[in-house]
Amino acid sequence: QDEMRGKADEEEEEVEIMPGTIKSVRLQNFMCHENLRVDLGPRINFITGENGSGKSAVLTALTLALGTSARKTNRTNKDGVKGLIRTGQHSAKIIVELRNEGSDAFEPEKFGDVIIVEKNIVSSGGSTMKMKTRHGPGASEKKEVIVYTKSEDLTRMCDHLNLNCENPICVMTQDGSREFLNSGKDRDKFNFYMKATLLESVVNNL
Repeated sequence: QDEMRGKADEEEEEVEIMPGTIKSVRLQNFMCHENLRVDLGPRINFITGENGSGKSAVLTALTLALGTSARKTNRTNKDGVKGLIRTGQHSAKIIVELRNEGSDAFEPEKFGDVIIVEKNIVSSGGSTMKMKTRHGPGASEKKEVIVYTKSEDLTRMCDHLNLNCENPICVMTQDGSREFLNSGKDRDKFNFYMKATLLESVVNNL
């Protein structure tokens, strides 16, 4: 088990839980991690570690699991998504648990108070996605039940919970941070504004 943990909020029960906040991220044979679990609180969390310890790998895994293409993570090479599999292994797995409580929860009758998104990557270059639950018929704390397997259902959930990993306000990668801080061009800052406000998406859709 890798020696890295998210700092979970100890007062979680006193905080209003927002649906869509991340409960935990688990990685198996993903990038540099053989077996990692990061538990997160409902408010601010810090993940710390030495340079090269795999902090950015957690963010990469999170964005992949929530629908971002491998190419847009800027972490892949010519091998594509299979290049994210830990060296010497044939597959990798990402499991993200999202809180799903409150009046804005996504299909609570199917998922209950936790949504589990599982992403599997194989050495052939393919990947599969499952949206699972421990709620309802046949499910339990030890047995998860698959609810959806199609990308459009994942997109529907992310839209409902306002999870947009390609919005730089939601997820700012190392490369994105470096580009934003180093650029003195007005055009680059305007492009950032268009992405952050989702106006770019509106223009593209029109």
